[in-house]
Amino acid sequence: MAQFRTEPQSSLCVGLYASIAEQSARVLKCAQQSQWEQFVVEESELARLIGALDGIDEALDALSEGDVLLRTVYLRQIMDDNAKTHLLVLERTQELERSLTLQSNSQKLERGYGGGAFED
Repeated sequence: MAQFRTEPQSSLCVGLYASIAEQSARVLKCAQQSQWEQFVVEESELARLIGALDGIDEALDALSEGDVLLRTVYLRQIMDDNAKTHLLVLERTQELERSLTLQSNSQKLERGYGGGAFED
């Protein structure tokens, strides 16, 4: 039976991808539950973790075959969560745009006809 040995540097690399995958799941959960204030907090943490990838080029080159496979699993989850989050954010953005349009139209009508023009 083949056993994959994880080198300390490569396990840190795979661990970072695991952390990013966990955080992307938190971001998605916030979007699914319309917790937009917490979404911003979680997304900031996700961006911080992704920024930490900048310094791991050498660790990527040293990954074992097993770590490469594990990293691929994490990357697929991250990409899937990101696609789902993107759709939810797009829906929310469209809702806000509709709301702002309705509010703007209402204000224009009120200015055009005066407040209370239709009151008894």
